[in-house]
Amino acid sequence: MEMLDRRWGRTAERTYLPQQALRVAREADRGAGRARHELLLARAVHLPAADRRLLAALWRDGVELKILARERRISPRRLSMRVARLEATLLDPLFVVVTEFGQRLPANVRAIATSVLIERLPLRVCARRHNASLHQVRRALAAARGIELLLRSCQTESASD
Repeated sequence: MEMLDRRWGRTAERTYLPQQALRVAREADRGAGRARHELLLARAVHLPAADRRLLAALWRDGVELKILARERRISPRRLSMRVARLEATLLDPLFVVVTEFGQRLPANVRAIATSVLIERLPLRVCARRHNASLHQVRRALAAARGIELLLRSCQTESASD
């Protein structure tokens, strides 16, 4: 069956999957999503309590986003964007470096990276808090990213051996 693609003004062929194939695909997505959420919840231990409770309610307890938004008196879209930002933070390799190898980082780099990544402070606020210039904050984050890249390259070399 053909249908009109409104964006391009062309006709595109519509494909139909049998219902059983759709069900199998949905189940596979759910399983992958569950495993991902378990990983993110394990990493969320390092987040502030309010963010940790939000993610636990959403992913572990299965509370709908609309209900959570209503409880917090914000729009579902705004809460969805907040969850997406938290998820991006938890998936950032630098977050893992700061939480797992933080004690090995230089003290100023660790303090700045913790403020920016875990407490989610803006760079200017972080600079004021740590009595540093914005350039020093960016340089500390760049140093942490360099350490993260170094650790990642060491892991790939050890995996290939």
